[in-house]
Amino acid sequence: MGGCLSGQCTVWDFSSIDHRISGNKKKGDSAAEEEIAKIADDDEEKQQQTIITLKQMAMSSVSMSHRNFVSDMQFVPRGINVDRRNPSEGKITHFVSVSEDGFVNIWDTRQVEKELLKNQEFLWKPFLNIQLFRQDGSGELGLSRLLFHKD
Repeated sequence: MGGCLSGQCTVWDFSSIDHRISGNKKKGDSAAEEEIAKIADDDEEKQQQTIITLKQMAMSSVSMSHRNFVSDMQFVPRGINVDRRNPSEGKITHFVSVSEDGFVNIWDTRQVEKELLKNQEFLWKPFLNIQLFRQDGSGELGLSRLLFHKD
């Protein structure tokens, strides 16, 4: 999962080969290349790094996402049940995103898995939106960080 400057959330599947765009090897600068040339072939392979480019599995709708950049995201810990109708049964299936726009969005990753199998033009939106207001009612509050305590 990742948060974007546009306020959208995106999900990647690192285990899937279907979403891989490329897998090319990159070497360092010319000084590093000269050093590698001096070392044996097996050591040269250790010096190189593989860069894999992935396309996202799903990206949230712009209109249903945050109005400002996503400042933090956290998975909801095990044992916290977000969806009473469809419990996660001990699996981590939801995450929370926050922004300075005054909204806390809770996302369900199970939606992505189910809908992508059915429909490639799937519109992903938050499972729940919570808008934050000041106690005196003078305006919105925004969040920049999120922290879960076990207690």
